[in-house]
Amino acid sequence: NSFMLALRTFLHPQMEERLYFRITLLKAHIQATTDDPILADRALPYLRRIRRARVFNMPTPSFKKHVEGLFRNLITRRQFILDIIDEGSESQPFFAFNPSQVSAQRPVLVAEDSDKWAIIAGELILHKQFYLAEKLRRFFCGVYSAVPVGVWAATLDSLAEIKDFKRFWDIWETLQSSQSEPLHPALHRAHISALFKENRMEDAVRAFESFRTSVDGGLYATQEAAVLSVYNMALESLIQISRFDEA
Repeated sequence: NSFMLALRTFLHPQMEERLYFRITLLKAHIQATTDDPILADRALPYLRRIRRARVFNMPTPSFKKHVEGLFRNLITRRQFILDIIDEGSESQPFFAFNPSQVSAQRPVLVAEDSDKWAIIAGELILHKQFYLAEKLRRFFCGVYSAVPVGVWAATLDSLAEIKDFKRFWDIWETLQSSQSEPLHPALHRAHISALFKENRMEDAVRAFESFRTSVDGGLYATQEAAVLSVYNMALESLIQISRFDEA
């Protein structure tokens, strides 16, 4: 009989996806439970917000599939981004984007999963929604003070995928000039991969050798998994262009 228990159950990441109701069904449920149109109008925004929290709490593979489906439609992908930003602006959100928004008196979800943010950012670029991507970037800067590395990497990967190298190199130069610390290996992976995709093979090999020198010098000693992803990408790229000796 506890609303909070029911809410937590609905939001639990292991709950089956069929518990995700379309907004038309939500409206039907409200109309079936009350004859008060004013109450129904007040309830719907809260149900929309609960639905957003449910989406963010999906396991990452389910979340990716869901977002890819939403992004096939211009209206739904735009609304999805605006909904995220609206929720982040709520004084009492159902899901928070920063642990500082959470208190013991009001437990909420904390949407810190950088993989999910990266999925959103990458899909925006793949669909050439640059305005929404910039809007999301500014939102990140407001909430986290900086854009997560995974989001930058996904953005660069998607720009290379659609062969928008002008935007790619503009962002890459900005990242290089604005970082006070060495760039994360994930960004180097995106950089070297883009060089291969742009058919700048010699530049790609030189960039990888420079990265490998940094690794040998112990610069990324605590980021082994991210470093391996760079080596794997370079190895696959060299094999694809039949440069077996260098691979």
